[in-house]
Amino acid sequence: VPRSLTDGKRSVKVEFAADGTGDAVGAVFGVWMRRALVIDGSNPLVKTRYTADPAGYVDGDWFYVFMGHDDDKAKGYRMYDWSVVRTRDMETWEDLGAVMSVRETFPWAKPEGAWASQAIRRDGKWYWYVAVFRKGGKTGVAVATADDVRGPWKDAVGGPLAEGNGFIDPS
Repeated sequence: VPRSLTDGKRSVKVEFAADGTGDAVGAVFGVWMRRALVIDGSNPLVKTRYTADPAGYVDGDWFYVFMGHDDDKAKGYRMYDWSVVRTRDMETWEDLGAVMSVRETFPWAKPEGAWASQAIRRDGKWYWYVAVFRKGGKTGVAVATADDVRGPWKDAVGGPLAEGNGFIDPS
C-alpha cells in the first residue's frame, strides 16, 4: 500500500504490506517517519567537540546519551574520555561534558584507548560499561560505578571484565 509522508518541505514515499500485518507496521513506521521528517539537524546534541558511539538510556524523566569524546587534534582516532548529555524534552539538552576519563578511572588501560560504552542505573547506582585498550595491546570491557552520572566514577573491579581481540563495544 503506497503512502506518502511529508513535513511540508520533504516527502517520502513508502510501501507497506496489505495483508493486515503491514497496517500495524505501517502505522508505527508512519508515525516514526513523520517525526523523522521534521528533524532537520539544526539542534545537534553536541556542538563543541567530536563525539562517537552514542548510547541512550532513560532514567525517570531524563533521557541520557553517553558517548566517547574524540580528540580534535588527533590524526585518526584517539579518545581519552567519555561525555554525557541529557534532556527531559528532546529539545533542550544539557551538556555535562567529559565526566569520565581512561587515565583517572582505568589506570591499567592506555590513556587514549577509550572506545564505545553503555551505561545503566540500578538500585540507585550508575554502572558504565566501556571498551578500552589495555596497556599491552588487547582490548577489554571494563565497568565503572558512580552514585551520580557526573561522577566521580570508580573502576568497579580493578581490571577488565573480559579481554581479547575486538572488544570495542560492550553493547
